[in-house]
Amino acid sequence: MNGKGKLAIIMSWSCENYVSEYTDPDDLIYETSGNLFAIDENDDKECIGKFRIYYVDVERAINERESIFDVLDAHSSHLSEYY
Repeated sequence: MNGKGKLAIIMSWSCENYVSEYTDPDDLIYETSGNLFAIDENDDKECIGKFRIYYVDVERAINERESIFDVLDAHSSHLSEYY
């Protein structure tokens, strides 16, 4: 690809997460990562980057009577900024 005619950006990942019994606020955060692909008008695909996603199970935290702030803070101090 020469940078012209890109029609779409696709996020591609496959993931399995083990959901265990709740014992720690960090158990409520799931991580996955993958690749970003650009697709052009000829359906050619080029990897243009990578990503990492953290999924915070807020509903489960509430059900477990856990502070959302504590859950975000347990994994990484920068996640608590989103509280």
